[in-house]
Order: sequence, then structure tokens, then C-alpha cells
Amino acid sequence: MGSGVSKNNLNVVHQRPEVEMATNRRPISDEVVQLRPRQDQDHTNEERREMISMVEWESLLTRTYKKYADSFPELEDDLLTIFNSLRKLRKAVNDKSKGPIIQYSEVEETLEELAVKSCDIFMSAGTNDSENFNKLMSFIVEIEGATVLHSFVRNCFEDYYNETTDNEISTSDQEEIYTCFESLSNALATIQNFADFHDGFCLASARDGVVQTCMDNIKRIDRENDDWQDQDEKSEIIHILEACTGILHNISRRLRDRQWFANSDETLLYFAKVKVASIAASALLCLAYLVNEETNHLITADKNLLRFIIRMLDEAWQSEDRRSDGFSVTELAEGLSHLAINDNNKEILGSEGAISVLTSILKTSNDDEERASAAKALWMLAFKDSNKVIIREGDGIMEILRTLQHSQNAEVQKAAAGALWEIEGKTAREKTDQTKEGSGNHVMISYQWDAQEVLFQVKNQLHANGYRVWMDLEQMGGSTLEAMAKAVEQAAVVLICVSQRYKESPNCRSEAEYAYQLRKDIIPLMMQKNYKADGWLGMLLGTKLWIDFQSKHIVDSGVTKLIRELAGRGKDVDHTDGLPAARSRNLNLEDELAQMDIADLKSKVGQRRPLQNDQDHRSDVNKEHNNEERREMISLVEGEALLTRTYMKYADSFPELEDYLITIFNSLRKLRKAVDNNDDDDDSDDDDNDDGDNVEDALEKLFTTSCRTTTNDLEQSNTLVNFFFEIEGATVLHGFVKNCFEDFYDETDNEVSTSDQQETLCSALATIQNFADSHDGFCLASAQDGVVLTCLENIERIDRENDDWQDHDKKPEIIFILEGCTGILHNISRRLRDRQWFANSDETLLYFAKVKVASIAASALLCLAYLVNEETNHLISANKNLLRFIIRMLDEAWQSEDRRSDGFSVKELAEGLSHLAINDDNKEILGNEDAISVLTFTIMTSSDEEEQESAARALWMLAFNDSNKDIIRQGEETMEQLRTLHHSQNAEVQKVAAGALWEIEGKTARDRSDKTKEGSGNHVMISYQWDAQEILVQVKNQLQANGYRVWMDLEQMGGSTLETMAKAVEQAAVVLICVSQRYKESPNCRSEGEYAYKLEKDIIPLMMQNNYKADGWLGILLGTKLWIDFHSKDVVSSGVSKLVRELAERGKDVDHTDGFPEVLIPKTEASTLTKQPSGPDVAGWTNEDVKKWLREIG
Repeated sequence: MGSGVSKNNLNVVHQRPEVEMATNRRPISDEVVQLRPRQDQDHTNEERREMISMVEWESLLTRTYKKYADSFPELEDDLLTIFNSLRKLRKAVNDKSKGPIIQYSEVEETLEELAVKSCDIFMSAGTNDSENFNKLMSFIVEIEGATVLHSFVRNCFEDYYNETTDNEISTSDQEEIYTCFESLSNALATIQNFADFHDGFCLASARDGVVQTCMDNIKRIDRENDDWQDQDEKSEIIHILEACTGILHNISRRLRDRQWFANSDETLLYFAKVKVASIAASALLCLAYLVNEETNHLITADKNLLRFIIRMLDEAWQSEDRRSDGFSVTELAEGLSHLAINDNNKEILGSEGAISVLTSILKTSNDDEERASAAKALWMLAFKDSNKVIIREGDGIMEILRTLQHSQNAEVQKAAAGALWEIEGKTAREKTDQTKEGSGNHVMISYQWDAQEVLFQVKNQLHANGYRVWMDLEQMGGSTLEAMAKAVEQAAVVLICVSQRYKESPNCRSEAEYAYQLRKDIIPLMMQKNYKADGWLGMLLGTKLWIDFQSKHIVDSGVTKLIRELAGRGKDVDHTDGLPAARSRNLNLEDELAQMDIADLKSKVGQRRPLQNDQDHRSDVNKEHNNEERREMISLVEGEALLTRTYMKYADSFPELEDYLITIFNSLRKLRKAVDNNDDDDDSDDDDNDDGDNVEDALEKLFTTSCRTTTNDLEQSNTLVNFFFEIEGATVLHGFVKNCFEDFYDETDNEVSTSDQQETLCSALATIQNFADSHDGFCLASAQDGVVLTCLENIERIDRENDDWQDHDKKPEIIFILEGCTGILHNISRRLRDRQWFANSDETLLYFAKVKVASIAASALLCLAYLVNEETNHLISANKNLLRFIIRMLDEAWQSEDRRSDGFSVKELAEGLSHLAINDDNKEILGNEDAISVLTFTIMTSSDEEEQESAARALWMLAFNDSNKDIIRQGEETMEQLRTLHHSQNAEVQKVAAGALWEIEGKTARDRSDKTKEGSGNHVMISYQWDAQEILVQVKNQLQANGYRVWMDLEQMGGSTLETMAKAVEQAAVVLICVSQRYKESPNCRSEGEYAYKLEKDIIPLMMQNNYKADGWLGILLGTKLWIDFHSKDVVSSGVSKLVRELAERGKDVDHTDGFPEVLIPKTEASTLTKQPSGPDVAGWTNEDVKKWLREIG
């Protein structure tokens, strides 16, 4: 039943189902891997076992057993029982090929032992025994118990179905079939119980395909047994269905990851409506953990079923083991809180006595998990007004919540405080009139915890611009929810950080609804790609326009827009360096409209053809959030007023740019009008000519302004492109370009039309290209509006319909257009580096990267270079002549006055070379074709830190080729420039120069001085890519708490501190390599990983990315090592338990008491590093030099 199976339910009398038998097969084989879902194939234990011989594998499992037995001698009997039981089951699975049916009698005793042990484990939750049982579960996962049990169950299901053509159970082999069912029943019960208790077991089972197996079999049993719902509740079929749906519930509850339940909604929804309440409850609760508020209609439940779940909860809290039908109090209360996402369920649960039952739990329970789950369920129910009344008037409910508000457990405290706030907090604060206190003092950031990293940057930048910012950095709970209320009340503006998780969080909902209730100014920040708010959040935000903060790459441009929107609200009154307040904030709508051509506005109402009407072929992902859709949410007059208000705000803030701003504003209005009137057949020829003149003039001015944005005056350029972006220039230009392409093709024979049309199209493309060259926000807006697809479709069509276009002299206009389109694609790929906008584009880009026109081929190749990873980098293996052409462009660019060649800047050409150098063939060609010399001159002649950093990074990437190492090492100028940059005040420049020096000479120099022997084995080193820091800080803290000395770079060290990294590797007992695609692509990480490998350090891989399979240099380095899973916060605790066992005593602090040992990383600032004089060369440093330097920096 449900979540766990008790000992009493393990053996029952069964009938045999009338179902079909599948063909026999051997599960632990290639055949099984092929039958698993695709997502389950990447990292199954089977694949990893195939890399080593069976003998080695058996030896590995035995070694694991011995390790656990040595570490936990008090568990030795249990460990041995489990180990031998799983070996017998594995043997039974592997021996299936010897006969049509497994000899179940041989494993009967083994299965019963495992089933009983699983009962003991799942019943131990919350008891003093749970720690020991956690150790047993970790052991089971490590010796691949999930895979063995799953394989055995699959074989049982096959044998359970009869081979006869009429799909009836065979009358022969009665005893065998009966025993087969018993075996299947015990095996399913064991999986169910283990999954009820342990995250790691759930994850291993999901990866091995258990979810798919359960789904397939419950569907088949239902399909082939029409009357199963009318059978006795102790029938075989019901017993199997209960176990399968129980397993599905446990995995969904513990993992809460839809990837394992792809396309399962229909099946779960069906079983949630069957007549057998126990099965329906498991299916419904499983679904409740997988839906979001957008799909929560799926869990609208029948009153009788919700009544059944409430009854189970009522029985559970009164029972001795705090369970009912296998479900614990915690998981039933937790399930109710998830079902209460649905408003209909909220009402039924409230009216059917759920509140009373939850209150009884709070009154009788001493378990923090039970209390937190019950209080959270009350909190969720309290979002319904009728439930608020029931809770407020209920006997003792408010008193118990107030008591729990001061619990020592943070989760209990937070849930109780949230419920109290929703029930009475807002009303109470209104009565005391606290909303007037200090109103308007600060900007409040209301966010869900997952977005903290990006928002911390936003907070810091707002601080730097003089704003007072309130942001909860501690996940506050309990009485501190009162502080949140005060923060809302005293806010000038509330920033609501929009995402699906924000919407599902009761904390976030309380904050947002309170801000809305107080009529605070709200600015939405969009934190999730392609997310469209609906439900309570959609109603609260209404038609507000959001500012994009979907990734770290666009934080700077987002903050710039945010500061303009804030316009001084929430600013520290003593701050003088920020932007001036915009005058337009004091204007009303009528004032603004009075400044506009009202007649022109009125003439447009009802006539406008929305820009997206003829864009139906655009991919769905590009439709959701384009600016046109958002404009449709407000009236045309309000929309025009909004754009005018934006212009006035910029003109006030940047008076020195007023001429450019008015030019951009008026030019875009003319283009918008041209787009809207494109299909108007009533215009006279004179009007057409006038419009044409207006458009040409507008385009010429826009193009001239766009050229200014590619100059070195970055601050003014950013301001102009920000303005252009905010008044929806990307959407207007894209709409205009689409119309130009339509006119460009002749309707009768698809030949090119007039030269005027060609010039207009080329000017529009060049304008987009220039704006995209300098601004992330413009690139994102263009990509969302479909520009990438437009460019790809049209370069394909032009090539298809013009066979001879590559002969330059015949069709130069075609080449101009293709250069414009491929230039746009290059700029967007370089700035966004997001493959979602370039879906299915590889073939097209690869084709154009091989055309005869070098400028087009270079743009296509560089575009592709930003989209591939090391696994697909063979796509950018380039022709020698094309790489020679790119090197020549860089050589021309560094020598030119504007530091550009053919429109490419020095920085982007050097950056492009570093990406092309991911491919080993390219590395060699670039080295042979003098790229190193050109990059050296680039550094020598540049005073721009971004250029220096890009060129030094390209040298670093090239240095991973041995012949290039020699060229760089022998080039005195190159080495001198790198050593100079090594002491740059810029942290990024310093880091890449240090990385290049390390790769070229650092390892060798340290080998010569024999530093690898010093202090070997002192600590555990964590080698990781910066994106994984949040999880790994938890790992570091837990390892320190277990007595380990841990070295972890928490400062993104650069410059000479890379020497410290080398010493950290040398002195490590073990190096933890945190495996992900980003780790593999990072030159820093590669240097660390390869140096550890070279010194033959013990390496333990930690898997940080779901479904990732390391190959290339990282795959070779890791070899057949088995990784430990750390791909999410949910598995950190179980992962650390495994890691501690794998480490044993290696890296342990011998003097460890109860405190954390000192972390070896130096706390440095880039500025501290630059205070040193020119200093010794890295290669010449001695041990004393390193110690002296460490003392100097503290």
C-alpha cells in the first residue's frame, strides 16, 4: 500500500491474473539497456560495468562490502545478509538464459529476508535506528541493489504473463506461477520500502528505468483485465497495482523531477480515478508532486478520494507506528499540502475535516517533520478564505500555531509563521496602521531561493548606485516573517522575481499578495526562460512589463533598465552619484499625449496589423514573450504613451544624447508605420513615394546611430542601445526586415527585384547587426522575436534559388545580404551562447562555413564555435585557408585605428579564436599559421583590458597543444607579455595570463623543483567549476564537520594564486573532480584536473550534472572511476555519506575536535596581488617564495 509495505502484508493468498506472457530475456544485458527509456541509458550501472571485466566488478563490490564492514562493525551481520541476498538475486537474473522460468524456489528465502529487512528500514524513519538504516541503504545503492532488484522484477513480470495465444493463465506449472507471483510481490515490496526511505535509492531506481517498468505494467494489467476493479482487494492484480503505484508515489515524492515521469500524466490521471481507493490515492499523490500551478487542474480530485486520504491521515496519527496503509503521517500531510495547490481541493479538504485532523497532528506529535508538514498544509489551505475562517475559529488551532512559531526547528517555525501570517497577520497589521511607517525607504527584492545568485549581483549593483535594498539572505522563518511584512510596508518599490518556483512558494505568495494589498509599486523581474505567469501571480502582475534577468549574462543590462525604471525611488538621500530622477514620472498620461500627434495616433487605432500576424512559422519558443504580445495587453494609446515616457526619461537623464534619442525615437515610429501599412492597398502612389522617402531617411539615421554604438565610447553606446531596446526597436526592425524580404523576392519567378529594395534590406540588416554587436538585451529581444529563424530561413532560400552567388562579381547584392544575416547570427550566438535560439541550425551553419566567400564562411564558423561543446567540436574543424583568413583579419584589426577589420573587433576575433581552439585540429593549424605571433602583438599594442583578456585566453587554449607550447615558450615577447599581464590589476586578465603561464611552464618548473613530494596527503581538494559552488560549499562544510581538512577556492582565484592551486593539488590526499560539461570546457578546471592526473593523485568524481557523460580529455582522465551523485541539493546528504566512506581516513585532520579545521584557501583580493613588485617568475619560485608570498597576503 501507498508508501511502504508492512510485514503483515508481505504474504497473502492470491489468484492468478489472465494476462499475456512476454518473451523471455536476460535483463542484465545489452538487450535491457535498449529497452530502457533513452534518458535512462546515459549513466546506468550496466554501462559502467561493461567498461571493466566481471571479475573486477565482483571484486569492486566485495571491496565495498569490506569497507562498510570495517567502518561499521556493529552492522556487519546486516551488511553480509544484504550482500549475499543481492548476489543470489543477481545470479538468478543472469541464469535466466538457462531456462524459461527462474527457479524461484531457490531465491524464495533470499527475497523474504530482503523484504523483511526493507520493512525494518522503512519503519525506522524518525527513530533512533534511522541513522544505521541510512548506512545500510547507502551500502545497497553502492553495490547496485537498485539495478539488481529492478532486473529481477522485470524477469518476474515476464514470467508472470502466459505465452498462450488466448492470453489466459496456463493451467500447467501452477506451483511455479504461484511462486513467481510471490517472488514478484516480495521484490516490489522491497523496492517500495527502500524507496520510501532513501533519496539515493530512488534516484538509482529512476535512472535504471523502474518508473517506466511500473508504468508499462500497470497499463498492461489494466488493458488485459477489464474487471480487475471489481475483484477482491486481496487479489493478485490489486496487490501488484498497489505496489507499482506505491513505488511511483515514493519516487515522485522524493525526487520531484518530471524527467523520470515523461508522458505519464494520462496514466496517473486514469489510475487516480479508479474505484480501488488505495491505488487511486497513490496515483493522485504521485501526480500532486509532479504538477505545477499551470497544470494543477489535473489533480482536481473526487470528494470521496480526498475523504479517503483524510481518513488515512486520521488513522495514521492515532496509530502506534504513525502510519495508515503504509503511508506515514509526514507523507500524508505533505501530500495534502501539494493537493491544496488546486483551489477546488482546498475547498473540499477544508469542508471535509482536514483542518481538524491536521490540528490533532500538531497537538500530538513530537516529530519536527510531522509538525512542519502539517503546519505547511494548514498554510496552503489558508489561501482559501473559507478555510481561514475555520482555522481562526477552530478550537486551539491558533494557539498551537503560535507555539510552533517559536519552535527551535527552522522549518516548523517558518511553516507556522506563514500560516499565522496568512490567517491573521495582514489584518492585524492593517489595524495597527503600520503601513504608514517609513513608507518608501528602500527597494525590496521578493524572490524564491533558487534565484539568489543572480539577485545578489542585482542587489550589489543597486547598492553601488545609491539604492537602499532589502533582501532576505537567510531564508527567514518564524517571527522574522514579521520583518518581511515591515520590509513590504516600508518599501518604495517591490521587485517580484517571477518564475514557476516563485509562484509555487507559499512564502513568496504571502509577500507578493501583501505588497499588492498595500498597493506598492511592483516591478516584475523575469528569472525563468519562456515562463508565462498565470493564476494568482498572473492576476497580480496584470499588464506590467517585466525586465529580463533570466541569466547571469544579462544582469548588467537588466540593472541599467531597472535603475531607469526605479528613477530614484528607494534611493539613499545622501547618495549623489546615481542617475537623476526622471522628469517624466511627474507627468500624467494626458500631459504626455498632449505632446504627441493625436491625429496620427487616432488614425492608427483599429488599423494596425500586429507585427507577429505573418510570423506563424516562427518556433513556439520565440512566440511566448515577444514585445508585440506584451503591447497587445494595453491599448494603443497607452502603448504610445509608454514609449514616449521612456524617451522623456532618457532625455532627462542623458541630455547630452538628446539628439540621438529623438532621432532613434522618430525613426522607429516611421518604420513601425511602414510595417503596419505594408498591406494597405488604398494608399496612392504619391503616398507610397512619400512613405518610401520617410523610410529611407529613417533607416539612414538609424544605421548612422547604430554605427556609433560600435565605437569605443562604451557608456554612450550602451545608453543608446538600452533606449533602442526599451522602445522595442528589436521588434520593429525585425518586422521591417521580414517585410523587406517578402518584397525582395519576385512573386512570379523568384528572381531578385529592384536595387532600392536591396539597399533598404541591406541597411536594415546592418542596423540590426550593429546593435546586436554591442548589447545583450537587444540580442535576447531579437532572438525572442524570431530574428535567428528569419536569418536562417532566408540564407537557405537565397542559396537554394541562386546557384552562382558564390561568384562575387555576378551577384554582389546577394553577398551583402548574406554577410548581413550571418553577421547577425554571429553576434547573437556570441552574446547569448544559448543553443535554444539555434535549434536545428548546425547543418545550415556548417554549410555556410565552407562556402567560397571568406567573410560569410568566417561569420558562420565563428557563430558555430560559440554553440558547440567539446563533444560536438568536430563540427568546427576548419579549412586552413579560412583560419588563415580569420588570423589575417585579427592582424589587420590590431593595426587599424578603430581596432576592427571587416566589421569584427579585435576582442571578438581573439575571443573567436579561443573558441575555435577547442578543436584539436584547429589548435595545430592556428599555431602553424602564426596566430600566436598575432595574438602577442594584439596584447603588446592594446590598452583595453577586454582585448588583453581575450587574446591571453586564446593563447591559453592554444597552449593545450604541445607544439604550440614550444612556440609560445620560445617566443620571448609572448612570454614577457604574459608575465606582465600576470600582475594586471584586472582579475580576469590576471587569471587567464596565469593559466597560460601555468600550462606552458608551471607544471614542468614544479616537477624540476620536486615540489610534488611536499606535504603530500594533507587534505581533500575540491576542483570545480564556479556554477556548482552553492552545492559544493555544503559538501565542504559537511566534510569539515566529519573531521576532514578541505581545500576549496571560494574566491575564483586568478593571477599568481594559480600557484596556490598547484600546491593544493600537490598536498592533496584526494582530489574531488566535480564533473559537468562546464567543468570540461573550463581551461582552469582542465589545468587542475590534468595536473592531479599527472601527479597520480587519487581522484573521486562527483557528478554535478544530470545525465552527463564525460568524454574527451575529461573522459580519459576519469577512466572507469565510479562517480558519486551530487547533481542537486536533494542528494547532498546521501552523497556526502558515500563520499566519507570512500575517503575513509584520507585527508582527515588528525587534531580534529568539534570545530571546523582551517581552510587552506588564502582570502585575497585582486588589488592585493597587484601591490607586489614585478616579482619572481612563476617558473623560478621556490618553496620559501610561496610561503613568503602566502604570509604577505595573509
